[in-house]
Order: sequence, then C-alpha cells, then structure tokens
Amino acid sequence: MMRKYAVLPAVIALTAMTGCKEVKKDDTRSQGMITLSSVPLLQQALVNEAPAPGGQFNEAVMSSVCQYVAGQTDKAHLDASLAAQNIDTSAFSAAEGKQAPDYAVKCAAYISAKIFKTDIFLASEHLQANDEQTVELVAQRLQQLTPSAVHVAQYLAELAASSEGMTFASVADYQTFVRQQLSKTAPDFVKSVMNDPAQPESYRERGVNAGYRFRISDNTIVMSLYDADWLGNGKAMGTEYKVNIQTKK
Repeated sequence: MMRKYAVLPAVIALTAMTGCKEVKKDDTRSQGMITLSSVPLLQQALVNEAPAPGGQFNEAVMSSVCQYVAGQTDKAHLDASLAAQNIDTSAFSAAEGKQAPDYAVKCAAYISAKIFKTDIFLASEHLQANDEQTVELVAQRLQQLTPSAVHVAQYLAELAASSEGMTFASVADYQTFVRQQLSKTAPDFVKSVMNDPAQPESYRERGVNAGYRFRISDNTIVMSLYDADWLGNGKAMGTEYKVNIQTKK
C-alpha cells in the first residue's frame, strides 16, 4: 500500500499566509472569479522547480541529490558528487540562490517533471527527439517509469485535493501556496519513491503493467489506466481538480 504524503494538515494557517480563503462550491461562479484546473498549474510549478545545473537536466547529479534526500547517502557523499561535476549548491536553491538549498523540493520536482515533460524525460534518458529509434526507445523506457509514475499521480492528486474549493487572490498567490506545500511534503514523497521496492517487472507480472499505458501528446507524457487518463490532460489519479482565482479586487 502506498503511503500518503502528509499534505498540509494546517491548511487554514497557510491560506492566511497566501491571501486565499475557502468558499462553497456554489460560489465558484460568483462575479469576479474564475475556476481553473489545478493539476496543470501544479505541473507547471514542478517543471519550474526542476533544477538544470549547467543548463542541462543531469541524471547523475539528481540521482545523488535524491539518494541524499531519501537517506541512502550522507551529506559528505552528496557534496563530493556535486564538486566532482563542478555543480554549485545554489543550483538547488529558491530565489536565485539567496536561500539554503532545498534538495527535497528539487528532487521531488525532477522525479515528477520527468514523468510528464517529454524534453526532461529525453534529457534524463540521453535521447534526442530526432533519433530514428527514439519512438521505440521512449516507449520502452516510459514503461520502466511505471512505479514512479504511480507515486507521482498520487502525489499530484493529494496536492491538488489540498486546495480544492479554495479561492486565491491571484495565480501568483496560488503558486506561493504550492511552494509551501512542496516544502512540507517533498521529503516524504521522495523517500516513498526512492525506497519503493516495486520494479517495472512487478507491474508486468500483474498483467501488462497492471493496465498502465503511456503516450506523448504535445510534448507532454500522459499515463492512462485502461481507458482513462490517470496522469496528464489536466488530471491526477483520473480526477480533475479545480482552484478559484479572483479576477476583481
């Protein structure tokens, strides 16, 4: 059974910090308010957080970072790994390096973004979009991501559910709220993914990846469960979540 990622029990405190408030669903059509799908906004936030030290998505670097977050290696090993590749820790900081590195958020973002952003996935797999065998290789390697993708779908669903039925003053305020959520939940999420003993073979043994399929649409990877979009196309765990944004002050 997959664990939950402790998505912000103190929602009221966070909403006060970000200028948002809860509203009844009947109020979502109120004048001066628009309703947006929250999953794409979460995906955008994660893609923006995904680190690209040196301008590239580096699987070796991120592997070291994620192992450290998961407790599989110590800080000395991480520092040595980053130094060996001439990577400064500021690459893993928010606010243009003005804050301490948040390795958990960066790892969570990388794991997630690789699942639904084609260019990040290709970079992590050292593939070029114009390779003759790319289509076949992508299909094969995407199936290898099934265990991680199942975690990501649940993670995004829980993040989206935590803001369901809430109204924010602006998209920027919602993004601030999302960043706070990530800081709270990223460590547990990373540990769940990195320490999950499930392998792609275990899904195949249950019957062709237990119903999960992948496809690429408009530079986005979509995972379906049988005939339903499970992650992608605005959905997480097959559900479309909504968030309200004020349009008038």
